[in-house]
Amino acid sequence: MCKNMGKQAGGRSALVCAVSELVDNMYKHSQFTHALVIGQRYDYKGFADISFYDDGMAAPRSLKARVNGSPTDLVCAALGGASAKDESRGFGLRTTFDLFTSGLGADFFVASGAGASCGGKEASAYGGKEGLLAYKLPGPAKIDGTLITVRIPLELPAVNIYDCID
Repeated sequence: MCKNMGKQAGGRSALVCAVSELVDNMYKHSQFTHALVIGQRYDYKGFADISFYDDGMAAPRSLKARVNGSPTDLVCAALGGASAKDESRGFGLRTTFDLFTSGLGADFFVASGAGASCGGKEASAYGGKEGLLAYKLPGPAKIDGTLITVRIPLELPAVNIYDCID
């Protein structure tokens, strides 16, 4: 699916980098039992949706020891670069979020535990603060694990991934 999106090689390589990073994060951090990646192209609408789900350690639970706040605050903190790991590691989720939203012009949604947040054009259109629109998930909507969904334009812009990587 990535190979057939966009004409710009920089856009395709940025998409492959971002997708690879999210899959790598699932394996390295979530301690999942089940995980999946699913995608669908909508040629007539001009975008593709890719979703990543794992039933492992939710971001709010893993960050609670290092960051104070509600589950929604903790999801936003993860998108801002907060980590449950030591300080000598990178900022994969923040970098990936920036690569998708700022680089590729995609919309990005994360739900984990009882918190959720989205970023990109949709979040900005609805008044998201600092590029994020945050949600509290009521009891029945709580996610056991983490769900990330991105909506990516089929015509990808040329992207220098190093502009988005810390």
